[in-house]
Amino acid sequence: MSAPWEWRTYCRAPINTIPRKVWERVIVDRKTLGWMEERYKQPDFCGYPEALAALGCWSLTSWPWTRTRKRCSKCDEFVNTKKPNG
Repeated sequence: MSAPWEWRTYCRAPINTIPRKVWERVIVDRKTLGWMEERYKQPDFCGYPEALAALGCWSLTSWPWTRTRKRCSKCDEFVNTKKPNG
């Protein structure tokens, strides 16, 4: 039976951009981090090796505290990918 909404809508999107309703569904459906790692990608600002793996970056994968660029900017693994203006 298919879900009432499409997983594919957000596939290969950076994990930090997944909307709350998707995270809620992931929890209800008891999806694993391995399942998430196959479908979503690590944000470009995160340099942590295999951050989405089970023992990766817990801050990045702990819902509802999924990290944003701003929140991760103090992390040692932060990679500044924004281009300067001008």
